[in-house]
Amino acid sequence: MSKEKFNKEECDMWELDVEHNPRTNRKISVSAPYGVTSRLLKDCKKNFDWTEDECISFHNNDTINPKTKRSITKDGIIYKALVAKCSMFNIEHNNNNCSNDSDPITLEKFEDLSKDEKKNIIKIGEEGAKHCLTLDSAYSIYEKALLSNEHAKDPYNPNHTFTEEEINLILAKMKKRNPEFVEPKYEKYQVPTDIKIEFWPDMMARFYKIVITQADNLVFDLGWIPANIEPNQTGSTDISSGVIMAKISDIWESGKMFNSYIPGFMELKENIPLQKTQDYWINIRRGVMMWNMSRFKEFARMINEI
Repeated sequence: MSKEKFNKEECDMWELDVEHNPRTNRKISVSAPYGVTSRLLKDCKKNFDWTEDECISFHNNDTINPKTKRSITKDGIIYKALVAKCSMFNIEHNNNNCSNDSDPITLEKFEDLSKDEKKNIIKIGEEGAKHCLTLDSAYSIYEKALLSNEHAKDPYNPNHTFTEEEINLILAKMKKRNPEFVEPKYEKYQVPTDIKIEFWPDMMARFYKIVITQADNLVFDLGWIPANIEPNQTGSTDISSGVIMAKISDIWESGKMFNSYIPGFMELKENIPLQKTQDYWINIRRGVMMWNMSRFKEFARMINEI
C-alpha cells in the first residue's frame, strides 16, 4: 500500500465519500481513526480546520458542513470532527435545527448576522420544530407580552407559549450581553374596581347585551351574545352561552380586553371578537328564527384562544 501523502484532490474526494479510500476506492473503517483513516485525517486536516464563524454556522445547522456547504450525517467522521473542533470555541452544540433561516420580526437572514449575534440566537418551540429568533426579537416579544399581561408566543406558531426554560435563556443571554440589564417586573394588571362588566338581558331573554359600566352608568357597549345556547346544541361542554360569558368575564378581569381602561378612552383590542348585533347570531328559515351555530362555535373558538 502506498504511504505517499494524500493530496488536496484526494482529500476533497474523501470528504465526498468518507467510507472509501480515495486512492484505491477500497472500503475503510470510519468508526475509529486508525490505519488509512488515521493518515487521511492527518493529511487532510486542512479540510477539517473550521473557523469560529463556521462553527457558529454548524451550531445553527448541523446537517451541513459549513466549509463546503455539503450535507453531512450525524454518525459520520466529518460530523464528529466538527463537534470536536467546535468544542474549543465554547459554542453550545444543539442538534435541534431551526425551521426558518431569517428572523420573523426584523427579517434579517441569520447567515448575515455578526458572530456575537449568531451566538445569541434563541430557539423557540417544540423539539424537532423549533423556530429561531434573534435575542432582541425574542426579548421584545417577551417584554411586550409582559406589559400586556399576556403570554409570549412563538410568532410562527401562536399555539406555542414561551416556556419558563426559554424565557430564562432569553433573560440570561440579555444579562450576559449587558451586565447592567435588569429583568423587568410588572404587577399583574388590576381592573379599576368601580368599572364592571355586566350582561343585560333583552326583553325576550334571548340575548344578553355585554356592557361596561361605571357607577351603574353605561360607558362601553360590547354588543350582543345569545343567552340560551346549551352544550347539547353545540356538542361540546366547552361551548355554551354560560361558558362563553364566564370566559368573557375572565378576559375582562385579566386586563386583556382593552388597550386602555380609562372611561372615554377605552379601545377594544383587535383580537377581541365582540360588538356583534342580534341579527349576526340568527338564521331565519321558513319564518322560524334559529341560532347560527357555525358562527357561535367560531366565536367560542376565538374567545377560548385569548
